[in-house]
Amino acid sequence: MYPSDRKLPESVERIVWSRAITPVIVKVRPEKFFDISRYMQIRVLDYLPKIKALITDRIEDLFSKFLEIKYFNMFSITLPRELVFELAEVRGVEKIYYNKPVYCLQYPTVCGDGIYEIPTGLFTECKKIHCTSTYWTKKLVGCDKANKMGFTGKGIKVSAIDTGAFPFHALSHVKLKSVLRTEKDYDCGHGQWITSCIASKPDYDKILYKRYGIKIPVEGMAPEADVIAYRALDYVIGMGNTDSVLKAIERSIFRYNVDIISLSLGGEVTEEKPEDDPYYYPMKYIAEIGKIVCAASGNSGPAPGTISSPGSMPDVLTVGAYDPLTGQLASFSSKGPVYPEPYQLIKPDCVAPGVRIYAHCTGLLDRSDRMSTGFSPLSGSSMSTPHVSGLIACMYQCHRKVLSKPLTVEEVKKMLQQLGHEKNNSDGWGVITWDMYLTWLSTEYGIEFRDGTPVKREVEKPEEVGQSTPEEQPSPEGQSPEEVVSEEEERIRSLKGGM
Repeated sequence: MYPSDRKLPESVERIVWSRAITPVIVKVRPEKFFDISRYMQIRVLDYLPKIKALITDRIEDLFSKFLEIKYFNMFSITLPRELVFELAEVRGVEKIYYNKPVYCLQYPTVCGDGIYEIPTGLFTECKKIHCTSTYWTKKLVGCDKANKMGFTGKGIKVSAIDTGAFPFHALSHVKLKSVLRTEKDYDCGHGQWITSCIASKPDYDKILYKRYGIKIPVEGMAPEADVIAYRALDYVIGMGNTDSVLKAIERSIFRYNVDIISLSLGGEVTEEKPEDDPYYYPMKYIAEIGKIVCAASGNSGPAPGTISSPGSMPDVLTVGAYDPLTGQLASFSSKGPVYPEPYQLIKPDCVAPGVRIYAHCTGLLDRSDRMSTGFSPLSGSSMSTPHVSGLIACMYQCHRKVLSKPLTVEEVKKMLQQLGHEKNNSDGWGVITWDMYLTWLSTEYGIEFRDGTPVKREVEKPEEVGQSTPEEQPSPEGQSPEEVVSEEEERIRSLKGGM
């Protein structure tokens, strides 16, 4: 039997035994952070020739070098098997996690005008596909209504942690940051699509229009939000390690004080319980300080138990995908439950559009339709997640203005629970929309919008039927109150006399 609080969880121990070296993330007590991290850096020097001999040049950058994640009391390091077990015996070490690889993850329906048939190449005889765009899916989640009411994400900071994005005219308010130390420059395009979906200003594919006469508009959910596009994933397919994602999360919160973090990425869940996942404590802390993390459910459906991490975390808003063309749950959208009993969780929490949606894109994914136009239709829970991140940015802005407080993930889940259907492991509580948020503001806080102005609704306390004040209480048999009192006094005196 393995104790529930062991430093080296059983799932991690199995991985360590299966290989000569293992990239790990170590959580330590704050007062021991410097001593333990420096000690392990010195100890690993003795094993460095062995480690380098086991890692080829082609994958060297995939294995984490030493990386400090101080604000969460964590550091990452690649260790031989012996040192992992040695580390588990060091006082001050709280938990050792596997630094798992992370990859990009790729109901109502749009109207007929929002469905496009586009070629998948430069020639007239090439195959054609049907798709829609963020301009139309924006209407499905209700962000068009939010924007018209003045809630465009202005003043809200969103961190999109992915493969990065390059600012240009439609994304002029985007900042590109990186936590990667590699000098290689890959352009996957995944992060560009994510950022466009969150905050692109109105635009359209001019090359496609010029070549085929097809004008496909795109527009972000929260076009005035301030977006930090963090590059934490790399390589042609967009991959990296958990420590890079955690480092980007740390900087997003403590350096840039973002309000929302969007994670269209994930890795396999191998842990037996949430606390054994390196994302657990950072996500818990972020929720406690009033920030919201939106994470993709994964693309490993339709089988149950396929939710990816960090979408598996209890304190994040986990987003699955549905097809905006058919109104059906996407076949690839990962399903719960997560973890075995007694830690089992129902996931995802909600769903949003995520199939064949057109938006800005660059690099490899821009050429996925065999045309390089700066736009591409992509599918995945990666695509549904930024829809929700942008929608949450509009809600967050409204919450600050109307209620003078931040929106929390707990409130969002409470809203979904009250106004969605019964939660299940396929689509959670169902779709999340701006209309749902307005209804919840009314029922929960008594706030209604009249001509775009928030108004506090006066709640009248209903009077109970048949209830009257003491002065209005009728006396028995039509007697006056004085007569009733005198009769009661006489009865008490007679009882005393008989005792």
